[in-house]
Amino acid sequence: MALAARHARATAWCILALAAATAACSSDASEAPTLPPDILGELNALDGMQATLGPEQLAGARVYHLTYRQPTAHDDPSRGSFDQRMTLVHRGASKPTVVTTTGYFLSVTVRDAEVTALLGANQLAIEERFFGPSTPAPPAWEYLTIAEAAADHHSIIAALKSEYRGAWISTGASKGGMASLFHRRFYPDDVDGTVAYVAPLMHATATGDPRFPPFLATVGDDACRARLASLQHDALARRTEILPVMGTWATAKAQTFAHLGMEKAFEISVLEAPFALFQYHALSDCDAVPAAGASAEDVFAFLNSMTDIANNYSDANIDEYAAYWQQSFTQLGYPQVPEAHLADVQLYPGADAPASFAPVGAGGALDPGAMADVSDWLARDGARLIFVYGANDPWSAAAVELGDARDSYRFFVAGGNHGSKLAGLNDADRAIAYDALARWARVDALLRH
Repeated sequence: MALAARHARATAWCILALAAATAACSSDASEAPTLPPDILGELNALDGMQATLGPEQLAGARVYHLTYRQPTAHDDPSRGSFDQRMTLVHRGASKPTVVTTTGYFLSVTVRDAEVTALLGANQLAIEERFFGPSTPAPPAWEYLTIAEAAADHHSIIAALKSEYRGAWISTGASKGGMASLFHRRFYPDDVDGTVAYVAPLMHATATGDPRFPPFLATVGDDACRARLASLQHDALARRTEILPVMGTWATAKAQTFAHLGMEKAFEISVLEAPFALFQYHALSDCDAVPAAGASAEDVFAFLNSMTDIANNYSDANIDEYAAYWQQSFTQLGYPQVPEAHLADVQLYPGADAPASFAPVGAGGALDPGAMADVSDWLARDGARLIFVYGANDPWSAAAVELGDARDSYRFFVAGGNHGSKLAGLNDADRAIAYDALARWARVDALLRH
């Protein structure tokens, strides 16, 4: 269950605070802000950096597309190198700079993250190693670790601090928020503060994080959970009716399921339906859960609307997200998914786990110490961190524990899902978060309505 499935002040700024990532805009094209000086030459002068000026237009900014040469293994240059992709939104060398750790692929759309918009800042978005073209050839899976990824972020920030002299703030959502936290664990002084959204820190065990089933047993209301459990049992009991519907759909969509097998992919999608509903949807969507005995077409359509079977369990998607599954298998851990209530109709108990999805031949084994180390560091030495979670988002079962972290905060958006943002907090919590962000970024006030 990939976290991705389950990345000069304008005359007038439009802060769309509820958006997942917001672009600043001027109220009148005739009042378009003056662009900052072009720094293409300075960027290309940095060792290992290649830059081109992008066609994108953001208010008061120039957009650059960058690559930076990274060693596959930071302590062993003989292991080769790869070019890591980035985008840079440049507004001025003295302004704050927000570094966005995507955790996944670099977005094809360049736009301001919430923190960037609040600060009127520069923004550097970094593609995670082993995603897209930011991948060694051939992949050396043993170097897909949180420490190596943190070293990637450190080396890029160190290179660009010669150009950007203001405060630095890191941010990311979901696995990108995890990457922001991991970067701080290994290089705590690279940035002045961090805002991590919906970022779980899991108890990595061989059977998954046990905090998830109790969360899923209480989120929402009794009637909704009962309808979902009934649907799951009904769907698995009637798999011989529903699988041909899935097969027809797969043929029409040119989707294949050789890695998992269509039957296992179907069973996993059934297991994931409650998780997916609370992660990405509103509680009102419980009204759309088909009742027992609904047509095979209606049952499959609902499951597909919840779990997006092609974009989670098809061969193409498993291959595309191979790095995520390998990281979950070796370091990140994964949620334990309730399945005891389906024992009489299951064929693949325990299959909803990273081992089912990990790249063939990648090897490796679970290192439970990796996440424990980050948790210990946060509680002992963490500082200047904000964590935002959705109260209804199942990933909040693995919300961080701050312990003795200094000047750090953990907030929950009431009724929020996996898209929760600072803007969704209650007034008191949002004021605390905004005050901390302004202090860390060394600005007098944030840009907001």
